[in-house]
Amino acid sequence: MSMINQNPARPGYSTISPYFIVQNSDEQVQFIKSVFSSEISEQVKENTDGRKELKIGNTTLFIQPSAENLQARQSTVYVYVKNINDTYTKALGSNAKSIFKPVENKNGDAECAFEDVQGNIWFCAKFGKI
Repeated sequence: MSMINQNPARPGYSTISPYFIVQNSDEQVQFIKSVFSSEISEQVKENTDGRKELKIGNTTLFIQPSAENLQARQSTVYVYVKNINDTYTKALGSNAKSIFKPVENKNGDAECAFEDVQGNIWFCAKFGKI
């Protein structure tokens, strides 16, 4: 029996989703909304445990405030965006630190990278020219 076409996730969720554990979940959500506003496909939902959910494109991001038994930690995410230059500029304008400016790679993606104020690393890409 093949499970290729069976998604075990609830409707509207992908099989793998980034999960951020951060000191300040409101600050993290604000950063994401500021930088990826044109990519956000669903507004923030808050769960009873304080976890927030936000959808960029077809992927749900989970943003959990740290707790005594759940320490904040750095995450790294790769995100495809519509306009890489605009995303990079918005990130720096939201106090992110540049890791590298938008460049065109041999694989056909234009990429950039930055670190947000909570230490998360974001690689952003767009297929094609910058």
